[in-house]
Amino acid sequence: MRAIFIDSENETLENVELGDDPSEITSLLKCDLFDVVRVTAEDDLFVDDEGLLKATEATKFFMIARGVPLAGNGLILGHTEAGDSTSTKMNLYMLGQSTEFLSLNEMKEGI
Repeated sequence: MRAIFIDSENETLENVELGDDPSEITSLLKCDLFDVVRVTAEDDLFVDDEGLLKATEATKFFMIARGVPLAGNGLILGHTEAGDSTSTKMNLYMLGQSTEFLSLNEMKEGI
């Protein structure tokens, strides 16, 4: 299934192909536990559930559409009515237009 990987370390977004194994998600996100947030009626954002707990001065953050800053990497997948993950319908270019990358210092300056 097609997903969009948000790589906060390199400040890039890219299409990736995933299978059905949840370990692919934890591997991309570089985490042990992930959380899922609905971002559109058809798409979900997977993030490190412990991202803020593990954040250091070197941690990079990202925001989508000027929302809440999230620590680490992200992954966009679609979902079925039953809640199963499926390919995203989100457009990589459009997501890129609304995604912003930040350092911890930049976030502190904004507060």
